[in-house]
Amino acid sequence: MDQEGSINGDQGVFGLNLSERLRRRAAEMAHRDGVTLEDFILIAVSEKIAQSECSRSSNQSVSIFKV
Repeated sequence: MDQEGSINGDQGVFGLNLSERLRRRAAEMAHRDGVTLEDFILIAVSEKIAQSECSRSSNQSVSIFKV
């Protein structure tokens, strides 16, 4: 994260309005998983999108992994 509460993505910088409590919990979970906070949030968003897509079509398989 470059700016406070911002994530750099392929298409630019995305601002997040997380409370201090949520930011701290996310940072702790990222640390526990051995990834950066930026990667942790990216994975969380990807998982949410995948869940949404899978609920629309139960025949699809989605794999999320760190490159």
